[in-house]
Amino acid sequence: MRIGYKISITLVILATLFIFSMQVMATGGGSDWDKSSLVFDPGDIWYECEPNTLKATIANSGEDITEEIWKVHIYSQDGKVDGYEYIIDSDSKFNYDGTDLHLIEIPLEKDFKQGDYWLKFERPEGHPGGDSGGKSGTTYVNPDCDEQNPPELDFVGDINYYCDQEEATATVKNTGETVITGGGYMLERYEGNDEWAPYDVGGAINNLSPGDSKELTVNTSNLDEGQYRFVAYDDYNEGSTFYSQVFSVDRSVCEDLSLNGDGAFSCSDEELSITVTNTGKTTATDWEYIVKEKLDDESWEPISDVLSVEELEVGESTTLTYDTKGLEGVYKLEVYKHSIETYLESDEIVLDRSPCEKEPDPEEPEEPEEPKGELTYEGDGTYYCESDEIKITVKNTGEGTAEEWSYGLLKIEDGERTEALPGPYSIESLESGETYTITMEVSDLEDGVYQFTLFNYETGEFSSEVELDRSECEEEPEEPEEPKEEEPKEDEEKPEEPEEEQEEPKEEVESDQDEEEEEDEEDVLPQTGFNLPLWNYLLGGLVAASGVGVLVFRRPKFLTSDV
Repeated sequence: MRIGYKISITLVILATLFIFSMQVMATGGGSDWDKSSLVFDPGDIWYECEPNTLKATIANSGEDITEEIWKVHIYSQDGKVDGYEYIIDSDSKFNYDGTDLHLIEIPLEKDFKQGDYWLKFERPEGHPGGDSGGKSGTTYVNPDCDEQNPPELDFVGDINYYCDQEEATATVKNTGETVITGGGYMLERYEGNDEWAPYDVGGAINNLSPGDSKELTVNTSNLDEGQYRFVAYDDYNEGSTFYSQVFSVDRSVCEDLSLNGDGAFSCSDEELSITVTNTGKTTATDWEYIVKEKLDDESWEPISDVLSVEELEVGESTTLTYDTKGLEGVYKLEVYKHSIETYLESDEIVLDRSPCEKEPDPEEPEEPEEPKGELTYEGDGTYYCESDEIKITVKNTGEGTAEEWSYGLLKIEDGERTEALPGPYSIESLESGETYTITMEVSDLEDGVYQFTLFNYETGEFSSEVELDRSECEEEPEEPEEPKEEEPKEDEEKPEEPEEEQEEPKEEVESDQDEEEEEDEEDVLPQTGFNLPLWNYLLGGLVAASGVGVLVFRRPKFLTSDV
């Protein structure tokens, strides 16, 4: 048991001394040296009253001992103690094995003087480090111990477990009358049914004089949670064992979360929330939370998946949330960590959306828009034979200036519109009420049906259809020749001329008929784009030249066709 709990310390020391010995070997000094290198296990020297013996453990960090002789001497405050020398040679089996410790025992005389002593190596001749070797720890020797009371250890004060530092501490006091020269301590874990299992963690208790105390420390990072106790012992008369109070390795006291407030529902965000803070002594990891709904029978049912709480450092906080869209009722959040059996619950949270059901803020009055211009057609398009042009007038009927308007001329054929002339053409601006005559020169266009288009970036419209028919423009109608009056033959009687009184009614009837025909023509002519004043002039001339009271006129074809 003694050698086992000191292995970890020994390895560190051996590694250090091994590096030193290798550096010395590299110097090439001492050609007769077999490159062996002995070191003490520091602190592991003790005195046993029965038999009256000084003991220590050493190791060989160099090569095997083949020829050389190592010596061990006892020292005190007064120097080397004469008459005591321990020899180590090739017969001592102290071969190099890296880590194994070897026990040496130096018997003492009955009259050996009481006091503090330590051991020291004397290196063999030719060693590059000289003949003065390493030194052991110190121990108290009392050859008269068999006549005194045995050592006595007591645990004083509380056993402290620090989960944030992963260690436990206890204090022992030598309440006996004998110096404890070779004691130690370790832990035991309770297994149930009054059974305790030893754990190889601990250390040494050396040179503890009567009335003195020592703090014992063990690392708990590799221990499972459970109940433990310290065990202290000494080597007097085959050793005595002393037990501390039982303590718990319980990490829940170190890793802990606290709820801030009762939990809340935000109708604007549609979520449940609660804030948690790490009030423990170490980083909080692997915490989880769920949301539960209250049922009609007052029981609670989980409605969410298991959600994770982010890792929190000591004193750090975070807000846990859950989406409540489509939910109604009473809920709560539960935060927990199963491994430390810690469970936290919020208060009941009612999903109350009434604070969000308020009247909307009054809308700000919209700023009045600036008046805009609007172009519309004034009448229909007209074809002019004389200039071979189609014209139409547009007017700004809006309240503002009409800007960035465009127009074009389309041909209508088989019910489809195609571009007649390359365009579009622009009307830069027209003030409100102002008109503009669009003129399109159509000498390159063939006869057919056309249509204007007028538009801007917001709206547009088509004009009525305009017929381009040049057949009516080729020849002007000829005036009719005046009819010649035939002179009656001598043997024939001249026909009696009707009396003027009888002709007048007829003229009135025919005049009425002409007026009706003119009224009908007034309905048609404006829609065709035909020059009505010119037509009236020609008609009037033909009537006057004929000298006939009645002239029957057949309307031209382009005046009677549908538009």
